[in-house]
Amino acid sequence: MRASASTISVGAFLLALLVPSVRAQDCAPALYRDLESGGCEYCPDGFTAPVGSTSIDQCDLPYCEAGQQPSYNSITGKNDGPCVSCPLPGQYSYAGFPECLSCQAGFIPNAEKSYCDYCPESTYEDGGICVDCPGGAASQIGSTSVSQCQIAQCPPGQGQYIGSTECAPCQLDSFSPGGTGGCQQCGRGSEANA
Repeated sequence: MRASASTISVGAFLLALLVPSVRAQDCAPALYRDLESGGCEYCPDGFTAPVGSTSIDQCDLPYCEAGQQPSYNSITGKNDGPCVSCPLPGQYSYAGFPECLSCQAGFIPNAEKSYCDYCPESTYEDGGICVDCPGGAASQIGSTSVSQCQIAQCPPGQGQYIGSTECAPCQLDSFSPGGTGGCQQCGRGSEANA
């Protein structure tokens, strides 16, 4: 069962918050503005229209499920071919939306590509995918760069070497009390306990 056209107009308002090219007064995808009534009306079954359509004639795109968009049709020169999955990592679409959108930094599409979700802890977003922080480092949800990955506390006897985010055993004649620092050389005439 379809939602009411006014409910979907609320969807256009919400889209206006997320997509800069969408205006709050526009009809949502799969709807067009009826010039006589001034209200938003549904496109015929199986078709959709871009946000802000003002005529039933603009209902000429195939209605695609979430995570899909119409493919390019070389005959018409438009994206009005059969529905295909969003082509790039980091893209999603709502059901009936005529194009895929990109998630903002720190987010990736859910499995159905119907909305975006944060990258989880200990990962960062890179090119539309969540990548694990190296060497067991940790990060906050929604991280956008490997530089946001911080090394976990190293146990005693291990340290973090310059340029690395991993803990490694201290070399002979050096020690570490643990934590996030590197190994330190033993004083002259002393040695680390094995």
